[in-house]
Order: sequence, then C-alpha cells, then structure tokens
Amino acid sequence: QADVDRLAQQRAAALASAEAAAAASRAAKVGVSLFNLRAPFAGVIESVPGEIGEVANPMMATPLVRLIDISQVEAKLPVPEARIADVVRGAEVSARVRSLDQTIKGEVAYVAHEIDPQTHTGLVTVRFPNPDQALRAGLFIEATITGAKHHEGITVPVGAVYRGDTGLYVWLDASGAAKQRAVTTSPVSTDRVEVTRGLEHGDQVIVSAQGVLRDGARVTTARGEAPAAAEEAPAAAEAAKPASAERQPEAAR
Repeated sequence: QADVDRLAQQRAAALASAEAAAAASRAAKVGVSLFNLRAPFAGVIESVPGEIGEVANPMMATPLVRLIDISQVEAKLPVPEARIADVVRGAEVSARVRSLDQTIKGEVAYVAHEIDPQTHTGLVTVRFPNPDQALRAGLFIEATITGAKHHEGITVPVGAVYRGDTGLYVWLDASGAAKQRAVTTSPVSTDRVEVTRGLEHGDQVIVSAQGVLRDGARVTTARGEAPAAAEEAPAAAEAAKPASAERQPEAAR
C-alpha cells in the first residue's frame, strides 16, 4: 500500500510539473508575440529612432519605427473666410510643384468649420494621388481650387489699405482730388485683400503716395521717376485705373 501511495504522489507531482511547464510555454508565446510588430498599413519605414539592444519602455510610449504612406498625400490650404463658403468637398484642385516643375491634380477632402481669428482663414484639406511617389512630405505647392463656386470681388494691394481711429480706409482719386473711403476687407493672399464693403468696380484707388494725403488734396499720377515732393506741393500718387483703362499701374479688381 505504501508503494501505491508513493507512486500516486509521484504521478501527481509529475502532472503538476507538466501543467506548470505548459503554462510557462503559453506565457513565453505571449511574451514573444509582444515583440512582433505589425504595421497598421502598408508603407515605407522612414526612420528607426531606437537602437539594437535598447530597452523600450511602454510607459513612455517610445516610438520604435516611423512608418509613412505616400501613395496619397495631403495638403492643408488656408482659404480666406470670404471665400471658404465657395469651397465644397470633391472640388477639383490644381497645384503647381515648382521643385518638380510639374502640375498635379487633386480634390478637396475636407473643409474646416473653424476660422482662425488671427489670419481670418479656414483650412481646406486636399488629397493628391501619388502613385509614383514623386511627391514628398514637406514640398511647397501653389494650389488653385478650380472647382470652387465662381466668386466676383474687388481686390486691392495690402499697402493701399490704412487703419485709422474708426477702422480701415483707402484713398480714392476722385476726379484729381484725394478722397478717403471707409472699407471692410478680407485677406485673399499675402499681398492682396478683398474689399467686401466700401468700393465699387471702377473706383480709382491710390495704391502709393509721396507725401501725406488729405481729403481734397490734388492728386497727380506719377509717371516714371517722380521728383521729390516739396512740403507745399500736392501729394503725388499712383492711381489704380479702372480695369477697362489702357494705362493701369494697379487696378481694384
């Protein structure tokens, strides 16, 4: 009987050891699976921040590799608030890539619902197919949303708009006399603004002046190099002629 009991104990111990070994094997398999990295999408490894032998700390979320997919690229275009309502999802976009000397086509994927209070622009996300991967992240492009709704407006150079105590204004050439006109504007580009109120097509806007302008001051259009203006001389200015005029230094359009 003693031998039977001893053998039963040995059998139980062997079964326990086998179960422990199986549990250890399962744990090892789980541990090994944690070291297998599976990419969430097909792409190209751009960089490997880590080094061989370096310990990755999951608590610090240390990146192991940087994976990118450039089969399709995106660009975020700042669009003036006065124009963003004209942009719709799916609109065609044409962009010039100067560094590659080529023009690419894409379409609007998303139009932001928020306007930046500092720049008065909203971001429009545009997607461009890139099957040959010629386009790289960070490239500079000049884009035109050709599929946007047609919008007519009057634009003037940024330097033609002044800020006074009561707001923005421009100077007009009213039959040879300077006239101040209050306006409201919206940015269009880095060097032009759209006048949303205060001007009409054909108004002659003074875009630069020699001397200080005042209401009623006589205005002469400078041709070539104008002589320095004396204090008592009338202010000399370049006037923006109507779009139909042949001589047009700068036009409100």
